[in-house]
Amino acid sequence: RGVMPVRAIQHIRAVNANEEQAMLANIQPNVAMLHIMRIGYLDNGAPVELTHSYCRSDYYDFVAELRR
Repeated sequence: RGVMPVRAIQHIRAVNANEEQAMLANIQPNVAMLHIMRIGYLDNGAPVELTHSYCRSDYYDFVAELRR
């Protein structure tokens, strides 16, 4: 049984696709993509997970639920 993150911080920013990203995403080089970096943390605050994702901006749907 592994460790489970209890929270995460996700950064989303626009980047221009390099040659490899463009080929994998079936787009032209230098077309805007979204770079999503997420860091997951344990309950003691230690970072335990790091992910980098690159998404086509025309396929990405960002939804956030905000509560008070």
